[in-house]
Amino acid sequence: MSAVQEFSSMGEFLKRVEEEIEALRKTMGNFLRRLEEARIKAESEKRLKEILAKFGQQVATEVKPIEIRGTRIYVNPPAEVEYRLYEELIEGLNKRIQALQALRKDLEPLFNVEVEMKITVIYEAGVPKTVILKY
Repeated sequence: MSAVQEFSSMGEFLKRVEEEIEALRKTMGNFLRRLEEARIKAESEKRLKEILAKFGQQVATEVKPIEIRGTRIYVNPPAEVEYRLYEELIEGLNKRIQALQALRKDLEPLFNVEVEMKITVIYEAGVPKTVILKY
């Protein structure tokens, strides 16, 4: 998803980057809790399947999603599938956090510049990809 935002100073832009990092960290914390819940459930399901296998009962483990316009839809997926999906989500959030932290560090010298300027930022997937400075 692309978006454009304008800022009246580098300090304002820095504040926005800091807010985004904090929001992503909070979101990641929530998903880490869900990941742990899914891990516990996946381990329980695995133990149950192992016990049932001893009695000669095989439990279907493969679940294929329904794809609609690039969106995967799972119907009653096993906890292992949910666990993998949360892992993917957390990995993506972590990459966004790292990208924002790196950008903040790299642009740090500009944050102390007292020149009045207009900053236009073009975001892709929630991360600034282009910064236009006009003074």
